[in-house]
Amino acid sequence: MSSLASPAARSRGADLLLVAALVLGGVQGARHWWYCDDAFIGYRYAQHLAAGEGLVFNPGERVEGYTDLLWVLWNALPFYFGSGPEVWANLSGLTSYVACLGLLGVLQQSRARALYAERAAQAWPLAALAGALHPDWNDYATSGIETTPFALAVLAAYAVLIWKELTPRRAAWAGALFGVATLLRPEGLMLGALGGLYVLWQAPRRLPSAFAFAAAIVLLWGPAQVWRMLYYGDFWPNTYYAKSAELSWYSQGAQYTWSYLAKYWTLLALPPLAVWVWKKAAPVKDAAGAPRSAWPEIALALALWGSYVFSVLRVGGDFMYARLFIHVAPLGLVALERLWECAALSRRGVYAAGALILVAGPFATQAAYPYNLLAYSVADEARLYSPEVGRQQDVNGLELLRYTEGVPVRVLIFGSEARIVYRARLHDVLEGHGLTDRTVARRPLAGRGRPGHEKIPTLDYVLIDRKIQFLFRPDAYAEPMQFNRVIPYYTAHFGSIEAFVLTWDPAIMRALWAKGVRSRDFLADLDAYLADLPNVPRGKLADDYARFWNFYFAHTDDPARERPFLERLGLKARPSGLLFPERFAQEHGR
Repeated sequence: MSSLASPAARSRGADLLLVAALVLGGVQGARHWWYCDDAFIGYRYAQHLAAGEGLVFNPGERVEGYTDLLWVLWNALPFYFGSGPEVWANLSGLTSYVACLGLLGVLQQSRARALYAERAAQAWPLAALAGALHPDWNDYATSGIETTPFALAVLAAYAVLIWKELTPRRAAWAGALFGVATLLRPEGLMLGALGGLYVLWQAPRRLPSAFAFAAAIVLLWGPAQVWRMLYYGDFWPNTYYAKSAELSWYSQGAQYTWSYLAKYWTLLALPPLAVWVWKKAAPVKDAAGAPRSAWPEIALALALWGSYVFSVLRVGGDFMYARLFIHVAPLGLVALERLWECAALSRRGVYAAGALILVAGPFATQAAYPYNLLAYSVADEARLYSPEVGRQQDVNGLELLRYTEGVPVRVLIFGSEARIVYRARLHDVLEGHGLTDRTVARRPLAGRGRPGHEKIPTLDYVLIDRKIQFLFRPDAYAEPMQFNRVIPYYTAHFGSIEAFVLTWDPAIMRALWAKGVRSRDFLADLDAYLADLPNVPRGKLADDYARFWNFYFAHTDDPARERPFLERLGLKARPSGLLFPERFAQEHGR
C-alpha cells in the first residue's frame, strides 16, 4: 500500500489524469462536431482565392469581411487539392483543442516540479481536466472558426514566456507566437503588448529580449497589415466597423460577461484567491531549495485573461454565447490552477476538495443553466446549428446551385444563410449586416440590438445602388426594411426554395426560366397594366409608377414602356434615386 502513495505513484497518477483529460476532451470535441454560419463566410473567401479571384467575398469587390487572415489562408489549402475546407477546418480546431489540453498539462507538471519540489507529485493537471470538462470549449473545439487555434497560439506564447529563463531567443519565439495570434484575430496585438511588458519585467537582459520579442511580432503582423491596407484600403478589418467595435457598450457587455461567469462560476474565485495568496501563502522553493515566486506567471495569466475579458465587456460582448471567452479560457484555467496550488497544495485534503470543485463545478451545474439567452441578444449557436439544420442548408445550397450556376444573380442574405450561398456559389451577395460590405458597415449606428446585427442596408442601397434581385429570407428583412412599401410583390421558385424578387432584370429572369425557375412575368403584367393605363386614377398611377421605377425602370432602359407613365404624370424628365410611392403620389398624383 505504501508504494501506491509514493511520489512516483502519485506522479504516474497525475500523468494518467492528463491522458484522461486528452481523451475526454478529444471525444467531447468530436461529439459536438458542428459548423458555425460565420465559418462559411471565410470559406467563400478561401474558395475565391483558390479560384484565382483573390481574397474577396464577391469577385472584383475588395472588402475584408473576416478577422482571421491566417485561418482563411489555412482553409484555402484543401481547395488546391480538389476538396473543401469543412472537415479540414474542424479537424484543425479539434487538434488545437487537444493540443491546448496537452500543453496545459505539460506546463503544469513542469512548473510544479520546478516550484514545489517534493510536493510536485501531489499536484493534479487541474487546468487540463477543467478544459476537457468545459462544455462550451467542447463546442468550439470544432465550429469551423478560429476560436481554438487562436487560444492555442496565445497559450503557447504564454508557455514560452514563463517556462524557463527568458532569453532573447525565447522572447523572439514568444513574440512569433503572439504574431501568429494577431493573424488569427486582431486582439492578438493587445495580448502581445502585455506579453512585451512581461518581457521588460522578467527578462534578465531586458532590452535585447524586448527588442527580439517586438521584432518577431512586427515581422509577422507588419507585412500582413501593410498588405491589408494596400489590398483592402483599411487599417482594420471591415467587421470592426460593422460591429461598431470603436464604441463602448458596457451594459450589454456586462450581461454577456455575467452570463458566462454565472455558468463558469469557479472563475469568480480568481480575485479572492489572488488576494489571499498574495497576503497569506508561504513562499515556495524550487527543486534546488531556493525560494522562487509563482507570482510572475500568475500575474501574466491574470493580465492576459483579465484584459481580454474587459475588452469583450467594453464592446458589448457577442451574439454567440461564450465564444469570445474561449479565446482566453486556457489562461483563466491556468491562473486558477496556479493560485490553488499556492494556496492549498501543502494541505492534501483541502487541495483535493478544492480541485474537484474547480474542475467539475461548472460541468456539474451546467444542466441548470438556460441555453436560451435571446433576451440578452445572445444565442447558443452550437445548438441552433444542429447537424439536421446544416444538412438542410447544404441541400438548399446545392439546389440553388443547379438553378443559378452560370447566372450572375445578386442576392441579399441574412448571416445564417452564409452556408447556403457558399454551397450555391452565388455570383454577387450582399450580407445584410455589413460584415462583407463597406457601405453598410460604415452606416451610423441607429440603435443598439443584437451585437454584430445592428446595421442593415438602406432601401435605396439595396434596390438602386446594388440592384439586388433576390431575398431568400423575407422574414429577416422584408419586415424591418418594408420592401413592400416601395416595390410590387413578386416571388420566384427555385425548385422548393421561394425567393422574394427585389428588382427585375429581364436577361437574368430569362436565363433562370430556362433553368426551370418559376415566377410570374412582370413585363407581361406591365404590358397589361399599360393597356389599361387611361382608366387608372392618377393617384394610383403615381403610386404604381414609383413602385415600378424602384423595381424595374431605375436600372433598365425601357423607354417604350416608361414613356406613357411620364406623359400621363406630366413629368418632363425621368426621376432619380429611390421613390417612396406614398410621397411620390402626393406630389404627382393630383
